[in-house]
Amino acid sequence: MGISLSGWIERWVAQPDKASKPEPLMSSQALNELTLRIAACEHLSIDLSVILGWMQGQLKSGNSAADRPSLCLALRVSQAQLTIITPPGVTLTQEQASAVEYPLFAEDDKTEQWLQLPFWPQPIYARRLLPQGDIPGAWLLLPGRWGNEPLALTLEPLRRALSDGLRICLAHQRQREEAIEKERREYAAELHDTIAQELGYLRLRTSRLEKACRQPTPELNALAADIHLQTQRTYRQTRELISSARVTLEDGSLNLELIRSVKEFEQRSGLVFELDNRAQSGYLSKRVAIQVLLIVREALSNSVRHAHATHVRIQLLPKNQGGLLVRVDDNGWGIVQGDDSKASFGLDIMRERALRIDGHLNVGPLSGGGTRVELIVAREMI
Repeated sequence: MGISLSGWIERWVAQPDKASKPEPLMSSQALNELTLRIAACEHLSIDLSVILGWMQGQLKSGNSAADRPSLCLALRVSQAQLTIITPPGVTLTQEQASAVEYPLFAEDDKTEQWLQLPFWPQPIYARRLLPQGDIPGAWLLLPGRWGNEPLALTLEPLRRALSDGLRICLAHQRQREEAIEKERREYAAELHDTIAQELGYLRLRTSRLEKACRQPTPELNALAADIHLQTQRTYRQTRELISSARVTLEDGSLNLELIRSVKEFEQRSGLVFELDNRAQSGYLSKRVAIQVLLIVREALSNSVRHAHATHVRIQLLPKNQGGLLVRVDDNGWGIVQGDDSKASFGLDIMRERALRIDGHLNVGPLSGGGTRVELIVAREMI
């Protein structure tokens, strides 16, 4: 559509005459185009923040800076993922975001609510943007004092445009994600039934070849060992591709999948696992959450298979300035220079996954013994 959303808003804004009764904020033509632009959003949170900023600017008219209201949009993209979108320059605490979730998304048929919530300095007037029971769901939040005033009524055409555009945009996103997941599952099945089967056979045969060639000459022995190593690495990489294509977040919950992973590794080993996840549901986007899950699983696999550990601790810690710190600590033997190739291949996989989300991965020994895998995800990627 050419022009950016912020540039389009500046172009179409129709300022009401402050001395007269407020007129509708935008023309029918502009509202229809706004609906289409929201429907076509690629970066929904960013674009909606721009729209809220402009809407908030309209509400600011005639008020002092201290009395200016802040609009918010509460968007639940799954049962376990809530996003609070604010205008540029406006931030909410985690306590404020958490206080909104239950009263808005409890099962009821309300289309508007008046809320007095803990951690919020003033009452909230909430207007539903998507029909009751929809997943995703959305509410527009206004400071309560605007709920009964004429100026707030001028937002109703914009609310409808937001609602229609969101419904189309989220439906398109859902269809696209379902198509991608279907393609990934088919891709994983094809890999499993073809290349993985052949590589599994070659891995077994090259293992026997390596053992049979240990006597004749050092050169032949080295060649057989190299072929066996490369076959193992290719086989492991193929299995990783299959695992990545199959993995998903049920109900969008990273915490639920982490708990399942811990139980899985507990059943496969005699290790004790401790999970400390302080990131609230919906803190990470689905794309980032899947890579975090796969990095944690690879770290757990390395602890079980190579570290000779008895205890593993997983932590997800939101950073004060935004972003996320992920740690996996074990009390095993620690990182040893020249350690076996299987462990180093696992580290390569984790580094590749970190790069996909612009994360920073550190792997090293702990002062008291053992290994720490540390992933830092920047605020911009959350």
